Amino acid sequence: MKKTLTRIAACLLAVLMLFGTVACSSGNTFTEELDSLKESVDKLIEENEELKKQAIEAKEEIAKQQAALEALKKDSEESDKQLETILKSQYQLKVVDLDGEVLVSDTLYCRDSISLVDTLTNDYGMVSYESQYGTTIVSVSGSIVDPNYYVSITENGKYADVGVDGLVIDAGDIFEFKVECWNTVESGYGTMDKYDVLVDKAIYSYIKNTLSEQAATATSYTGSLYWDQAAVTFMASKGYDASIFKLEYSDAFKNAVSSADVSALSGNDFMKYYYAQKSLGNAPSDEFKSAFNTAIASTCTEWLLPVAKAIGSDSDSIDTLIASAPSTSMQWGPDMSIWSYVLLGLYADYDGYISTYTSQLDWGNGTSTALVLLAMAKDGINARSAEYEKDGKDIIEVLFDTYYDEELGLIKVYTTDTDANFSTNQIYASLMAYKACRDTGAAVNIFA
Repeated sequence: MKKTLTRIAACLLAVLMLFGTVACSSGNTFTEELDSLKESVDKLIEENEELKKQAIEAKEEIAKQQAALEALKKDSEESDKQLETILKSQYQLKVVDLDGEVLVSDTLYCRDSISLVDTLTNDYGMVSYESQYGTTIVSVSGSIVDPNYYVSITENGKYADVGVDGLVIDAGDIFEFKVECWNTVESGYGTMDKYDVLVDKAIYSYIKNTLSEQAATATSYTGSLYWDQAAVTFMASKGYDASIFKLEYSDAFKNAVSSADVSALSGNDFMKYYYAQKSLGNAPSDEFKSAFNTAIASTCTEWLLPVAKAIGSDSDSIDTLIASAPSTSMQWGPDMSIWSYVLLGLYADYDGYISTYTSQLDWGNGTSTALVLLAMAKDGINARSAEYEKDGKDIIEVLFDTYYDEELGLIKVYTTDTDANFSTNQIYASLMAYKACRDTGAAVNIFA
């Protein structure tokens, strides 16, 4: 543009010079025209400068817009990365039961969890209730419910400052929901020491694992399993976790019970059949009651007393048995005599007998040691009492210091036992009796 204007101006000047002499006759007019041309050229030059200035400004504006566009593109890419990170970010969820079993150890995407309450309720079977403090957790993923325990919450290894309602999920978080004892001496306001906590862990571990496996594979109701059935039924009736104390029996076991000829039962099989039916949630039938009452009309043994008590049987043989106690059968040996004492205890107490028996306690046998807990619970005696100690340890301490295998969570019969000869059902029935007596502060009989 600038070159064009320059050329135009030069041409005009040449024309003027060429005709300068010709125009002498009209000098004034020529001068005016020349001034007008100069003015036009100056305007053209000025306009050219303005256009040049505008072009520079436009170029700068374009550069600014390009820079802004690049910044916007960068921000968009960063936002996309952040969104991708959020969508891919994860957190961990753990649930640990009372006996230390890890029920849940999952890694979840943050995007899939609106809130922990919803996630726990919808995907992990959380049982809870609403209180003045918000959502109070009772159980997660079938964790054990026990009056001495609660579900604690830790966030990244520290106890949460808020309840489950107030927890916010961030990438990398680790949430752990663990069943822990609140009623501990260590806390300063409880009554249970480390041995009492071990009692509970051992009971629940045995119920959940060893006993549940035995129930699931049982083919007959006539085995020794009925002792556990009696204890488990008792625990459930005392308000302990009904779900964990509800054993799932095999079809073979159920068939054995349903196909039994009630009229052909005799002796201890009445008791075994009774607790087998009760463990399945069945009430004794009229046919069973009739057959039982007929059987004990002539004779009754200690082993039939729980059934007689439960169904309200009344016969002279029962009265005679109670009146003649302690009977000869109570001299069969320490284990048998303690069973007899507990069974007879459904009808009467025998002052001083348990003290006599514990003086002969076989501390070298886990089962015999534990069985005394049944008799103590029947009489409401504190099994942690100094009256029943060996080398400064009470019965519970002896059981867990001497016979307990922490790794397996089982109590041995003998200190030299291996996996093949670990806990017997008598040990755990005894621990259940002790636990109920300890928790309620009252005399209890697992056969009642």
